[in-house]
Amino acid sequence: MTDNVALPDLAVLATKEVDSANRLRVAVGDDISGAAMIITDGHHEVHAGHAYHAMTVDTSSTTADYIGISFTTPTAAVGRMHLLVCWVSKAAAHTELIEAPDLANGSAHTAYNRARFSDHTSDLSSLLSYNSTVGGATITGGTVLWSEYTWVDFKTGMRSRAQAEWVLAASTSYAVKTTADAVNNAESVCMIWYEHVDSP
Repeated sequence: MTDNVALPDLAVLATKEVDSANRLRVAVGDDISGAAMIITDGHHEVHAGHAYHAMTVDTSSTTADYIGISFTTPTAAVGRMHLLVCWVSKAAAHTELIEAPDLANGSAHTAYNRARFSDHTSDLSSLLSYNSTVGGATITGGTVLWSEYTWVDFKTGMRSRAQAEWVLAASTSYAVKTTADAVNNAESVCMIWYEHVDSP
């Protein structure tokens, strides 16, 4: 059996059991070099079935139209949310991560486990999606923690986990929101996250 050993704040070392009676494990090595195989903690959470994905899209928008996803994080005892935001636009647009926004008329949304063999489900609550042109859906107010803008020559937003990960407060409402800044536009925004019990 192959398992993983956490290395504090860094990565995960792949191991396998060689003597179950004595609980002896050894590091799994690369077949060619014999070097120990290490994956990042975020990658490990995907394989452990604790990583999730949610997205929403608007295929036709104009200036000031927006889409978004809101949610409430679980208690710290259940697991802190480690979030990455990814997004794409056809023309100029911007995306924000908002803490404690004012929300209205969102639609029930689904989070998918990135390990399709796993039966784990996300512990987020009130997961809702929004399109400002449909049904009076609104995301307003709150504290903008992060925003990123795109222009004609740069239409997609994503960074490495080290640069872009947010570890969100427990039991708090948040939203990600992408707004069109030009006519003849289209956007999608997604959240990639895992939930893990961390030290404060």
